[in-house]
Amino acid sequence: MASIDYDIDFVHSELGFSVVHLMITRTHGVFTKWTGTFALDHAEPGNSRISVEIDASSVDTRNAQRDGHLRSPDFFDVARFPAIRFEGRQLVRTGEGFELVGDFTLHGVTRPLTFALAGGQQAKDSQG
Repeated sequence: MASIDYDIDFVHSELGFSVVHLMITRTHGVFTKWTGTFALDHAEPGNSRISVEIDASSVDTRNAQRDGHLRSPDFFDVARFPAIRFEGRQLVRTGEGFELVGDFTLHGVTRPLTFALAGGQQAKDSQG
């Protein structure tokens, strides 16, 4: 079976993050504007691909002052760098799940990045 192309369902998905603040508490947030596609190859997971583009100005931590600071040149600098991107180029099977290997671009600088993926249930194609 060849790979199948999908658009990520924005309505049923969330792109969130969590960071430690002052080594005491966690701050949680989401990006409210982003798009993504992926091609999943069930037979050869290593051939699977994913592409995500985030509108950096859409950061939302439920605190307007903090969100403004995150949009500033101190952090995301959305005026100069409006998009954050991830291009996943390989899905690697590990013992209990997968690792997604790709390239992450922030502030115009691209670096390799690997995400550990937890197992989930397989969705059925609504077309058949």
